[in-house]
Amino acid sequence: MKMRRLSASVAARIAAVLVVGLGAAAWTGSAAANVRTPNSDEPIVVGIGEDATSLDPAAVEAGSISAAVVFHVYDRLIEVGPSGPELLPALATEVPTVENGGVSEDGLTYTFNLRDDAKFHDGSDVTADDVVYSWERVMTMNLPGSMAETFQGIDEVSALDDRTVQVTLKERDGTFLYNVVLTEAASIVNADVVEVNGGVAADTPNEYMAQNEAGSGPYSLASWERGERLTFDINEEYWGSVATNPTRWEISTDLSVTQLGLRSGDYDIITASPATAEALRGTEGVVIEDDVPGLTISLIGFNLDIPLDDLPDGDDIPADFFHDKRVRQAFNYSFDYDAFREGQLGGAAMRPSFIIPQSLFGYDPDAPIYDYDPAEAERLFRETGWWDKGFTLSIIAEAGNSFEVQALLLKDGIEALNPNFHINVLALPEARFDELATAQPIQAAMWSWAMPDFTDPDGYFRDSVHPTDTRLPSNLGAGYSDPEDIAAKIEAARVEPDSEVRAELYAELQRIMYDEAPAILTAQWNNIVIYRESLQNVVSNPMWPRLNLRINLYSKS
Repeated sequence: MKMRRLSASVAARIAAVLVVGLGAAAWTGSAAANVRTPNSDEPIVVGIGEDATSLDPAAVEAGSISAAVVFHVYDRLIEVGPSGPELLPALATEVPTVENGGVSEDGLTYTFNLRDDAKFHDGSDVTADDVVYSWERVMTMNLPGSMAETFQGIDEVSALDDRTVQVTLKERDGTFLYNVVLTEAASIVNADVVEVNGGVAADTPNEYMAQNEAGSGPYSLASWERGERLTFDINEEYWGSVATNPTRWEISTDLSVTQLGLRSGDYDIITASPATAEALRGTEGVVIEDDVPGLTISLIGFNLDIPLDDLPDGDDIPADFFHDKRVRQAFNYSFDYDAFREGQLGGAAMRPSFIIPQSLFGYDPDAPIYDYDPAEAERLFRETGWWDKGFTLSIIAEAGNSFEVQALLLKDGIEALNPNFHINVLALPEARFDELATAQPIQAAMWSWAMPDFTDPDGYFRDSVHPTDTRLPSNLGAGYSDPEDIAAKIEAARVEPDSEVRAELYAELQRIMYDEAPAILTAQWNNIVIYRESLQNVVSNPMWPRLNLRINLYSKS
């Protein structure tokens, strides 16, 4: 899609900007100073382990520190709040649905009505033209490593008036709101500022926007000292929750420095991991929360396209070993889920359904999950004839992490059932694991790893359980009772524009996947939040980009 010509209103605004001489030297990204609350001059200091690479919404990579910066200095049309995956209005006055007329009956047209009190950091109004400009800019620039690919389903973005944006899709896509509109790439930029600072060129980054910002978010960028810190001012005119404190992000790749900064009170909150939590547990004045559901699901996968000639020495299973779903179910009953969660993951994990994490749209709390049940595993192995025959197979896993541990736990569970059952855990360097796991066919009977995070359930189904369209070519359809029906249901859920109908489809799919047992879902990892007790109102949501924090909601006592 080519960039459209600027509308008359945007062109007029740019002319006004040029008259007053706003250029790269004049634009600071700082909001005007108004009267603040008593603690507002004291910054919330965040310790992070890496620097941003670009501040341009059109260039940032999903899950990066850059995306976290964009999240705080820009706004999007919709957002998710602190408590769950439900979509909420942001720059738009309501989330478009079929019921409220914001989504057309055919699911191809989405209409967003904009609030009239949102302003950019330079004081100008956020308009429908800015939305059109922002989204067309992402598609025109089409930068490698960015989220531009998610916009490929858009046919046209248009401004019906100053406060109304209409988006037409090439085909129905029920994931559109979560996978496109919610992303940092869909952040709304100030068209005036971009145009006087390099504009838009196809397939070309904008150097100014990579180092500055032109947003309307709760914070404005005050300074960026590469490799050292990022400093943000409060947007006092913000339409939403105005921050109580400014914020500063201190960058250090040395984990001990970050931990020391939190212990001493120099940092208020830091990026966290299970290892960091263990190192800081019991520290006076430090709060560790490890019960916030994350989006990462670890699993042990079954290969239904086993290359017998390429299996490790000693493996004696037939090519169709996992084609019988009762075998896959028996393996699910053989894994000690509580031991893995409480041991290796230190309790900072929970059980996912098949195959949607808790805290994500579509998750059904009533969907069945497998429990550790050796008696049921034995019954199924006897029923399939493998109890008497026995077997030997290998699981590949990256060495030295939780993936190796979960493979070893399965080995323990299987071998405790029957002395004729043998599992070899091949703990490999990352490069070797990737080589074996991505070969076609996969050169192993099973593998241990984790799915990437997705903001919409369709990603989880397509990544690991679709009959033919998974990231690893494991030929799951060969073992499904009705692969064509399963594929059709996954597609129906993907394109359904009505969220209630879509949720019902995913509830049905979770029960189908439980019965088909396409993998062993070992755990859903929790997010860990570590901060000083002087920091108040701390909330975290895995739907927010890493750091999974919304700092303008917090305050210091």
